Amino acid sequence: MSSGLDLRKRVVRRDPPKRGGKAKANPSPLSAIDAGSPGEVKISNDTLYALNHLYHASPSIQAARTILMSQLLSSGCVVRREGRDVPLKDTFARHLHDVWVPFAKTVIDHFLQFGFVIVSLEEEAPPPFANFIRGKAMAAQSEMGPDANSMRNTPRDPPDAAESRAAKRPMVAESDQRTQQRTPKRPNGSGSAAGAAKPVNLIPVVPDVGQCELSFVYVGESHYRRQYRIFSTNSDSVYKQDFASEVFFRQHPDAAGNICSPIATVFQSASFISALEELALQAEVVRARQMLVTQPITRTQGSQNLDPANLFFDSESRAVQASATAEDDAAQAGSLALQAAMMRKINQLQTTNADPNRPGGGASAVPSHVPPPLPPNLFACPDRQQVVPGVRPPEARSDLVDIMRCVNDHIAAAMGVPASVIFEGKFSSNSMSQLQLLNGTIQSIAIAVNKVLTATYHAVYDDAKEGDELTLLTAPLCSTAELQSLFEAGVIDIESALPAALHSLGCTAVEIAGAVKRRKLADKAGTDTKLMEAQNAAKLGDADVALKGAQALKTTAETEVVKQQVGKTKAETKKLMHDASAPHPTPGAASSSSSGGSGGGGSSSSSSSKK
Repeated sequence: MSSGLDLRKRVVRRDPPKRGGKAKANPSPLSAIDAGSPGEVKISNDTLYALNHLYHASPSIQAARTILMSQLLSSGCVVRREGRDVPLKDTFARHLHDVWVPFAKTVIDHFLQFGFVIVSLEEEAPPPFANFIRGKAMAAQSEMGPDANSMRNTPRDPPDAAESRAAKRPMVAESDQRTQQRTPKRPNGSGSAAGAAKPVNLIPVVPDVGQCELSFVYVGESHYRRQYRIFSTNSDSVYKQDFASEVFFRQHPDAAGNICSPIATVFQSASFISALEELALQAEVVRARQMLVTQPITRTQGSQNLDPANLFFDSESRAVQASATAEDDAAQAGSLALQAAMMRKINQLQTTNADPNRPGGGASAVPSHVPPPLPPNLFACPDRQQVVPGVRPPEARSDLVDIMRCVNDHIAAAMGVPASVIFEGKFSSNSMSQLQLLNGTIQSIAIAVNKVLTATYHAVYDDAKEGDELTLLTAPLCSTAELQSLFEAGVIDIESALPAALHSLGCTAVEIAGAVKRRKLADKAGTDTKLMEAQNAAKLGDADVALKGAQALKTTAETEVVKQQVGKTKAETKKLMHDASAPHPTPGAASSSSSGGSGGGGSSSSSSSKK
């Protein structure tokens, strides 16, 4: 995998080749035969590798790719003749879905990455488990396999002399053997149509990056027209032009052979983010495992008279002193290397299983099949060195997220997909102007892909008619509210509004075709849509009137209930106010007091009469 820093170095914009420097700039053996032309301009495979890596490694590019693929390939492809879809058999329809739709997907990927695609026609691969099924059939027909319906497995007697002579093949001369080896074998011993081999089924194939090289030269009367050439890079086709393959362009390279494509346009910004992410990762690694920096120990200055430079003045004494210093430095370097090797061995022994044969490493040793949380890392400090304190660790950029958002907008603009659709989805609240950008991108890619599909379709199938076209089923996205307003205003009819509305909801081509078919059948059955709408409106009006009447009766009943509750509340309030006023004797208390008074009067009268 290419690193982020190395990725930018592999895609460098080149200048056009200088005139007259063809021998130095183009060392290809074919350059000698391009007389009178500026020379061969090659498309760099290193650039293709870098663009391919970025295309599959960037999440934003993959999100935009998913949206484009869903709009271009969700409905599949159809064969059209004179503007109408050709009804296909189920077998050929499955073949289109299994072979041609993946081929169209690869073509779209190459158009987005490189702006061109190379197509080759190859023999179709055998179906899955074909070798397994063929092996079972051969085993069933072999004499070694079991066969219940024959006598092959029964023990046989050895052949006699007559049978052995009959089984012998006649001797053939050496010249006849060579003739037979040169003559191809034909089924049934003849070249008739009945014995002809099974026809080969060809399918389109897009070579992988690096399987071939593309270049162009200028030809014509004034050498203004480009002629593209394809060269295979395998060992059997060195400097051999591939005339059987064809190249299709959506965006041609420039005069210097630089790629012109959506991914090449945004490559600098996207690779810049990849480099920043790699540097941020390196900074985090250094912060997680801090590095120690050493520096030489400051030499203590002693007496200047005892300095070795002042004790010796002749050249021989200075040479001896320099030799001693060099030997001392070499000894320190050797000691440091020995210490580093010893530390490395100690680290290795601490992270591997203990040797049971070593003293102290038997059953008492703890097995280290589980690695420690932090591997030990001992190191040897150089002699006469000291650790520098307070070394500032590297830090990542604080505005990395903002730069990534800006690059995501660049990617969306280069891919032709609105940023809101990428990060919110096609069902988000997007205006018609935003969807027009996506529709224009889809239409442009579909036209280029349909050209490739149609040309390849006629090359594979010889019996295809002149006007047949193999195209992708695409439909533009639109705002549901605007579509409804256009239909209600009478600008578009139901046959135009229904597929657009169902496609905006995510329906497939089969579902859309079924809905349109049901609508046409309903129209043929004599169903008046306007009358149905009027009847539905009348039914809705009657239901609305009935609902309003029921609501009025309910309101009246609720009003009566409220009135009764208000009367009850008034009565209770009046009673409470009456009870809260001056005390009034109750009827039971008044009767008891009156009876007591009358009793007292009788006794007094009786007593007075006695006197």
